[in-house]
Formats: sequence, structure tokens, C-alpha cells
Amino acid sequence: MSVDKWSQIRALTVYQASLGDEFDIDPQEDTSDRGLKPLKELIKLQLGHQLGQCTWLNRDLTSREHRRIADVLHRIMDLFAWQPSDMPRIHPSIICHKLVICP
Repeated sequence: MSVDKWSQIRALTVYQASLGDEFDIDPQEDTSDRGLKPLKELIKLQLGHQLGQCTWLNRDLTSREHRRIADVLHRIMDLFAWQPSDMPRIHPSIICHKLVICP
């Protein structure tokens, strides 16, 4: 196993140990009132002109909060990258997603 792989495993082990029993990092399995909760009620917000250029907002937002967030997101639309070709000068090793999991 490579040194990099051992570093990832060690970092994950230390992180999990630091959480102890007080906090469950998987909100789907948290049945108590503590910890993170997944959002169940979402509203789709279309940002771009093409299908799929969207994001999701919490349904519990007030209409004013929803409008303000939508306004900001529409103003900064040029910062979104919907596909790799939208980021021509960024090396693929930077934009690649990697999952750190125990083997």
C-alpha cells in the first residue's frame, strides 16, 4: 500500500476517533435530535438556460430569502462550471473527485 493511501487511512481514523460517540457524521442514520439532518423538502431553482443548470433551495426559506439567494446566484452565474469544458485552464487532477474510504 502506498504512503499516500496510509496517510488517508490514518487521517480518517484520527478524524473518526476525534468525533467520539457524541456526533454521528451520517445524518441519514441519526434518529435523535442531535447532529446534521438531511433536507427533505427542496425547491428546484433553474439558474442557466440549459436543462440541468440548476440547484436546490430549502422549501422552508421565506419568499424574501429565496428571492435574495436566487438573485445572488443569477448575478454570479459566470462562476458556475456545469461541465469540464467550462474550466479550460484547470488541470483534470484538480477537478477530479476522489472518495477517501477504508479498504
